[in-house]
Amino acid sequence: MSRGYLIYAVDEPYISMANILKKSIEYHTNDAVTILSDKFPDGDATFGKKHKIHNFWQIYWATPYDETIVVDADMLFLNDYSYWWDYLSRFDLMFPNTIINYKQETIKHEQYDRILIEHNIRPAYEKMFYFKKGDTALEFFNMLQVVISNFIKFSFDYFPDYTPQDCITSYI
Repeated sequence: MSRGYLIYAVDEPYISMANILKKSIEYHTNDAVTILSDKFPDGDATFGKKHKIHNFWQIYWATPYDETIVVDADMLFLNDYSYWWDYLSRFDLMFPNTIINYKQETIKHEQYDRILIEHNIRPAYEKMFYFKKGDTALEFFNMLQVVISNFIKFSFDYFPDYTPQDCITSYI
């Protein structure tokens, strides 16, 4: 079973940051790393949109790995985190709910978390997550395609008092 990191980075400066992150992962581990920037299995769905998140649902089909840790381009690996694989492989899909920076401080995204908590939705950190190819992840990514394609409609359903102007991963 293949394992690797997938970095979603659609345009600059994220592609440059993704290359630095890739080097930091390769420096600390022997794990495979792929940068996903423009080769989407179902084509480019961004159509000039400000946020290039509209292709995010295609990660499932774009990853060359059976088990994938998706990482945001603006991260760095300062240690070997290979031990994550043993823990994560117990799950089909895993989103952390805590962010810890290099100073070991817990980081909050209060501007996003507040809205989610007010609507009884558990905040999850979508900038780094794990999935194993299979029925659960496939169902999730198929659902993600529908939500991203219709994020305004879903915003009205789940956030009646607040409608995001852009498709933001923290909300989807």
